Amino acid sequence: MERHEHADGDDGGARDRGTGGTAPVARAAPIGLTVDGTTAVTAALSWSGAPARTDHYNVYVDGAKRAEADRGRTRVALANLAPATTHSVGVTAVDGAGTESRPATARVTTDPVDPTAEEHS
Repeated sequence: MERHEHADGDDGGARDRGTGGTAPVARAAPIGLTVDGTTAVTAALSWSGAPARTDHYNVYVDGAKRAEADRGRTRVALANLAPATTHSVGVTAVDGAGTESRPATARVTTDPVDPTAEEHS
């Protein structure tokens, strides 16, 4: 790997010599993805540790992008999930050039629908 110095002081990150030194190397994945809570149709996620030069995070549910979070925000609430279902979630760090890291992944199982909740509404 080699580093390139830019006039603005940004070293541009590591470059892959195997592609002629022009393709950015994927950033590190977010650290510590945790499921903080669930309901029948929602899940709260959090993570820590922003890899260097992270611009924002992409949040995926079952392979589809569902949310985006700014660099300083390491929590997200997902809504409209299927009840009583295990979902695969992933969070990627994205740099200013749009390069996504590998995802930090977790499984989220939403709660079953409480049939008595509808009776009391």
